[in-house]
Amino acid sequence: KSRRIVCENCGKSRRTQHKTRDICLRCYCLEPTAVCAHCGYKRHCVDEATGWCPRCKRLMNHPGEKRKNAIPTYEFICHGCGQRRRHRRRLGSHGDLCQGCYAKEPSTPCQSCGMKTHRADESTNLCSRCTKKLARPLGTCSECSKSDIIFDEDRFLCRKCHSRRLCRLSKEILKIKVTCGSCGKLRRSVLVDEKICQQCYMEKVSGYQLCAGCGLEKLIWVKKGPWCKHCYGDHIAAVSLRKFVDDYKTPYHSNKKYFDDLVAAIVDWSAVDERTNRRFRAFGKFLQTTLLEEPLTWEKIQTAMPPLVSNNHTNLKHVRSCLLDLGHLLVAKRVLEKREEYLARRIVQHLITCAPAQIQEYLRRYVDWLYQRRNTPSTIRFKLISINPFWWWCDHLGIKSPSAVNEDVFNRYIQHLSWKRVCQKCHHAESFDVYAAMDTGACPKCDAPDALIKIRRHSHDTVVKDCKALSSFFDWAQINKLVLINPVECEVEISDPEARHYSPDVILRLCQYIASPEADPMEALTLYLIIFHAFTVWELAHALLPSSQGLAEAYHVLIPKRDASRRAHAIGRPDVRVDFRPSTAHWLKPLLERYERQRWQILQNPQNRFLIVALGRARHDSPVCKEFIRRIVKRGSTRAQVGECSPKRLRGTAGVIFADTGGAGMLVWMGWSAGQGFLYTWMQRRIIHPRQPHTSVYRSL
Repeated sequence: KSRRIVCENCGKSRRTQHKTRDICLRCYCLEPTAVCAHCGYKRHCVDEATGWCPRCKRLMNHPGEKRKNAIPTYEFICHGCGQRRRHRRRLGSHGDLCQGCYAKEPSTPCQSCGMKTHRADESTNLCSRCTKKLARPLGTCSECSKSDIIFDEDRFLCRKCHSRRLCRLSKEILKIKVTCGSCGKLRRSVLVDEKICQQCYMEKVSGYQLCAGCGLEKLIWVKKGPWCKHCYGDHIAAVSLRKFVDDYKTPYHSNKKYFDDLVAAIVDWSAVDERTNRRFRAFGKFLQTTLLEEPLTWEKIQTAMPPLVSNNHTNLKHVRSCLLDLGHLLVAKRVLEKREEYLARRIVQHLITCAPAQIQEYLRRYVDWLYQRRNTPSTIRFKLISINPFWWWCDHLGIKSPSAVNEDVFNRYIQHLSWKRVCQKCHHAESFDVYAAMDTGACPKCDAPDALIKIRRHSHDTVVKDCKALSSFFDWAQINKLVLINPVECEVEISDPEARHYSPDVILRLCQYIASPEADPMEALTLYLIIFHAFTVWELAHALLPSSQGLAEAYHVLIPKRDASRRAHAIGRPDVRVDFRPSTAHWLKPLLERYERQRWQILQNPQNRFLIVALGRARHDSPVCKEFIRRIVKRGSTRAQVGECSPKRLRGTAGVIFADTGGAGMLVWMGWSAGQGFLYTWMQRRIIHPRQPHTSVYRSL
């Protein structure tokens, strides 16, 4: 191994491999040389007394170190220089020349290969290598069927086919697991003539050093750098991927276009790593065998996705992720619908197939009617979730069509939803039927007498929700003349919505968590926008960053106008720009700077301008889902040690506090248009008493 020294001749800091002297390689080569009297080689360190080099002296003093098959040397007098020499082989035409004089003799170019040689044949002017080569017979190779010199006469193979055969044999041998001679584990050997695994071989060849990529001490894979295995793969990933893209070919024209579109979405090629390289290579090989028909839809993408089998699991995951990225890329171009809408439609179709077979056709027609009335897929899904259990319950009673349902059947179903009987001993539960014959109350499972008690199965709100969904279904059935009258008469009393809120201490603790420098930036910013600016979940998901400046520098966010729907009749905020309060700049700007750094670490698509981004959607230019916002609020409130909070109730609580202290003018100033009627009603009911604690909380905010 080399070591760092200060050269004793030139005085410069160099690395040397000399074991006994501190001298660099350049100065060592400039020193005078002498010919060893024993081996005949020129050496820098020949002993003047004996005329032997250190190696010959060591071999003579320790004969056991000599190789068993070492070629013996002989002593002769050189005819060129006239000095006494020793050598292992005869040089020159007469065999009496030393190595130096032999090198000075004139050389003859070979007639076949053109290389100059001292031992050319006088008759053919061929070197010994070409003489041996041309002595082999000519013929047709038995493997490649080409006319060439036969290298392996037994199998009648040319030189290339002989080399390929040896390579195949070595690979077959290397596939067999053996016991590593270094670590003792059962591994595949990387060498044919030695039993050593890949890890031990790299430790033997390169060892552990500081990697130039990650800066950690790891096993070196490439000495030039040096690079560890993962860092070297990331280092050459961009060049490797560009070469693969330039040479990529597929028999399907549409697949080539989709592959080029996905490659064109790579904005920063310097950020391409080994994982990205493997993803695109796996997807390119997949497109060479599988056709993606035009126009591409989510149904075709779902059909083309390969199933995750046990073998080649990672490459299959890469193909599935690239197919999803291709779909989201088409969504960004407004060529394809959003995946959330497709998943909602697929869930609706799945719920229809989960219903009894005789009712599925009615449900398909009912769903088409709901789509015509511009119901969203999520609304249809919730309706089917309430309708399917009813029809399975009717199927158990032998009811197969809507015309067989009457008011008595519906009343029995309400009792089935509301109550159940549970055994006090074995906890066996069974449905409650108010019209069934009275029994003794014995448990049918454990036969315990008088052990069944009547308890509530579903809450009152759940029963009301299911009744409304069934009423909508039978309204459609009455319109299409499947039933004469709607048998669903919702006799369940609908209670007034109860206004719920958190205590002022919860708001105060959350505000302390928001201003804390140890808080998670995404959680703190989300809680701040809900409490101080009354952001809804939709507004948080669709909030945009300023186009020209950073978030901390611009000190505002943008909210796009929401499309009108059948449910949302509010005009929304009066302005698309929401400015932050100047009085909170001393702690809010550091929070915004921390969030910008966290966002850039997550983001993989620079064109994404949405304020909140998720790790799973980092490559897409689309908003996060509402459930992601709710999880952020729950996680942040849990870390603030106030329990899991709901965004809607948290927003309402903060609105009541601000309205109770500043009046309706405070709501208008903050731009609270959505939900004003609910907040005004809440304020008029005087739910929060007394007012003084809320005033103190507002002043502390």
